[in-house]
Amino acid sequence: MRGFRGDLAQLLKARFPVLYIESYEEQRVVAEVSAVARDAALLRTPRTVWTWSATGG
Repeated sequence: MRGFRGDLAQLLKARFPVLYIESYEEQRVVAEVSAVARDAALLRTPRTVWTWSATGG
């Protein structure tokens, strides 16, 4: 699978400890990242998603 979800799944499988994604569509990116992190078809082990923003901490 290519595209954002496929690339993100590969990075998570490679166990990158921190991912930095810059976007004007914050809610959409968080939803996509959360969906990939929960998807057992893409990842063997579901992961917790942590977010930080300059305005919300």
